[in-house]
Amino acid sequence: LMAQAVAARTFAALHMEGGAKCTHGCSGSVVCDDPACCQAYKTDAELHAAWGSAYEANIKKIRDAVNATRGMVVLFEGRLISALYHASAGEATENCEAVFAMALPYLVSVESLEGESQAVSLREFTQDELAQKLNAEFPDAHLVTPFKEGDICVWGRTDSGRVQLVQIGETVITGQQMRTALGLASTEFTVELAENAVRFTCIGYGHGVGMSQYGANSMAKQGSTYEEILLHYYTGTSLAALTLSPA
Repeated sequence: LMAQAVAARTFAALHMEGGAKCTHGCSGSVVCDDPACCQAYKTDAELHAAWGSAYEANIKKIRDAVNATRGMVVLFEGRLISALYHASAGEATENCEAVFAMALPYLVSVESLEGESQAVSLREFTQDELAQKLNAEFPDAHLVTPFKEGDICVWGRTDSGRVQLVQIGETVITGQQMRTALGLASTEFTVELAENAVRFTCIGYGHGVGMSQYGANSMAKQGSTYEEILLHYYTGTSLAALTLSPA
């Protein structure tokens, strides 16, 4: 929770300083509550509904983590970083440029020590359902059922094991495009073609760049400090007290 507090604070501070922009179109805001754009947010009422009798204990843990790290942010060469994070990376995080088409020296693939805690999920589609979804999203695919061998074929993977390119019918798309089109948990997936079904098994949850929350939790349980967790996931960085310059 302390590592997460610092990452979230750093993310917001970078926007406040003008080093990143909210693209959600919110009127006058520098950070929005859409996790697809900025950071997720839950109201106090939503937390009460989700936690019930555990609310007081849970909110105390969060407030303690925020207060214990008050003002701390992550820097690279003296500047606030883009402190990206996600739920679960599997065995390793991903290089920033593999997802966001921009290389950042502190957002590179590192081992994520999640062990058995890593997220694993299964999505299954009928062949007709999958063909309809993919043809609608990628008209050049021209998928026809029943599928034949090679109609759905992974062409390449990144160093961390995530799908880089995948052939669907008569076209090739990125792993990220496939994940978005089918609502998969991550791009680290395998494809299994059955008689009338296609199964996708995903490892991890989220884009895989930056700090893994599952991995951070695993490191904390093994005795790592919040500083050690952050410096592991954000390569070559340092921690310092927050100072904001004008946007």
